[in-house]
Amino acid sequence: MNRSFEKLVFVVGCPRSGTTKLTELLNSHPEIFGSSETHFFNINWGFSFLNNSSIDLLKNISEENLHHSLKDFYEHYRIKDFLKLASIDSFRVTQLCKALLEKENAEDENAEIEVREQSPESFKQILFTALLQASKEKMPNKTIFCEKTPQHLQNVQEIHKLFPSAKFIHVKRDGRDVVNSLLKMPWRPAGLINNARFWRKYARLGEELENSLLDEKLKGNIISIKFEELLENPLEILKRVCKFIDISFDESMLEQAHNNSQKVFADWEKQWKHKANSGIDPSRKGAYKKELSQDDQIILNHFLQKDLTALGYEVDLSNFKFKHLISIWSSYIGLFKARLLRFISQEQ
Repeated sequence: MNRSFEKLVFVVGCPRSGTTKLTELLNSHPEIFGSSETHFFNINWGFSFLNNSSIDLLKNISEENLHHSLKDFYEHYRIKDFLKLASIDSFRVTQLCKALLEKENAEDENAEIEVREQSPESFKQILFTALLQASKEKMPNKTIFCEKTPQHLQNVQEIHKLFPSAKFIHVKRDGRDVVNSLLKMPWRPAGLINNARFWRKYARLGEELENSLLDEKLKGNIISIKFEELLENPLEILKRVCKFIDISFDESMLEQAHNNSQKVFADWEKQWKHKANSGIDPSRKGAYKKELSQDDQIILNHFLQKDLTALGYEVDLSNFKFKHLISIWSSYIGLFKARLLRFISQEQ
């Protein structure tokens, strides 16, 4: 059985919080393979062929039939990007997946990442392990696989169950800067409050995860960093991250990430991720103060005050007026109308 990576790391957080920048810096380390976003655990891949199948039955499926069954998976744009950027052939992943299915206890005695369960629920684990092994074949000198899908913050407990030794780096960022960035994204709906609610959802999810974990082993496998601290003190933060991963810090991590031969995002994402390829820019801290209107800043301070304060960010509420409250309620009414129209259209 092929060796897999010795360590598995997930970079998570709210989108536009600096997760790509951190992954680029980590990818500069000679032992780390920083992958593109897979969205593997937060998308319903629709493995319909598993509904009435057990792992025992799947052991007997041919490679050709298994590959055909995984067609929609391989055609998903995020998986296509991952395979292309890592120069991996999809049929090779199927071969590795088939080999794992045929093993009663598919594990590598010298590796930490292993397949431990043989149940229908563990097929995700088997398929992801096959992706890891295919990546290892292309990156034989790398010891750590670092996957960056911000939305995997929603899947930390599931991932920990499947890969108990995996570690998670939770990147936090001032919600006002995140909203300022989200407003520029072509893939995000418009609206100040709409995007503020988006950041707040992830901020609260992260805090709940860190503050109410019942599994002490999982709690020890999560570290949180603030993007602002990375911008201001990159050496200190990167050394802290390396210590958490249990790997020696390498000076190459402070060099510009565009020197990496392995890319962590596809060309079509350059429009909004190109800054991750440039040097560390401390001016991005508090960029919302220069790029958002005064009224928008005041509204965000009021709307996000509880969550911003909980994360240690300063909030100025002195200039909040009745017109700002009207603006917030108008946004809520607009969101309600949009949802109502979607509901009506679905019912027709």
